[in-house]
Amino acid sequence: MNIAIIETLHVIIATTIVGLTIANYFYCTINFNTPLLSPFILRISLLFDLLIIVPAIIFTVITGVKLVNLYHFSFDTDWIKAVFLIISIILGIQICLAIIKLLYYLNDMITKSVYFKYPFHFFYWIIILGYVIIIHDAVMRRALLFS
Repeated sequence: MNIAIIETLHVIIATTIVGLTIANYFYCTINFNTPLLSPFILRISLLFDLLIIVPAIIFTVITGVKLVNLYHFSFDTDWIKAVFLIISIILGIQICLAIIKLLYYLNDMITKSVYFKYPFHFFYWIIILGYVIIIHDAVMRRALLFS
């Protein structure tokens, strides 16, 4: 496959992931305050995470590995190690969020508990911060966190 096609797909999917994650966060945050909508919002967000976000992250990792090989970068480069570490953390957090959403959806606890909101906000802000660091590292080609 042509390197330009892989790079274009990688950038488009990665940009879409960032935008959709932020949109999902704000959509849920705004609509969780309505008790009648909460189970519906939770179900849509859960399906969105499992069917769109997680597979897109995995696809981005695969294309990222392919681009590292095609551009003859080393996996020992600090910014590449940092990007793969952060995307692994983000993927783990997305899966944890999906499990939390599933548990709350199955137990119908979203309308009865405020404890859901604390990890929800915390995890999403960690994910957004991780995306900002990944974008910085990829553009600057140097690791922000460690060297």
